[in-house]
Amino acid sequence: MTSCGVRPYPEVHPGHILNRVKAGLRPVFHSAVPLPYSALAQRCWSADPAKRPRSPELVVALNELLRIMG
Repeated sequence: MTSCGVRPYPEVHPGHILNRVKAGLRPVFHSAVPLPYSALAQRCWSADPAKRPRSPELVVALNELLRIMG
């Protein structure tokens, strides 16, 4: 679930999701999803591994999101 109780890729059969993701398909976030959350997810999806956040950065970012939204 990306948020709001909606399954990502609702139009795609679950058995085909992996191939779609490999082809670059990414879920669209509902407008109610906070921008910092969707922005972090989009960084994690980068095709260039060097542009993806590393684990320590993710821990900091997720803790910050919890602090802001909690």
